[in-house]
Amino acid sequence: MNLEKFYIPKHLDDAPRFLLWSIDEAMSAMIPIFLGTIMGIGIFGPILAVISFKSWKKIKGSGGQGLLKRLIYWHYPRDILGLKATPDSSIKNYIA
Repeated sequence: MNLEKFYIPKHLDDAPRFLLWSIDEAMSAMIPIFLGTIMGIGIFGPILAVISFKSWKKIKGSGGQGLLKRLIYWHYPRDILGLKATPDSSIKNYIA
């Protein structure tokens, strides 16, 4: 069988991108700029955007892609998240 006929994509699981950054990184910078512009404090928006972007990159680098999902699961009640099949995170020890 000739394998050259088939194209195998190498980047199926990559996150969606906005220009050079992933969506979550771009949003961590765009939201402070947007809010700073709306509130009329134009110089603090970009400064806060840089701080927010670098902080998010550091947090994301230490925890991977699912860090935010894990934090939300552990710190929010099950009723707010609407998880029916997932056990409640407030139960620390289960009786076997």
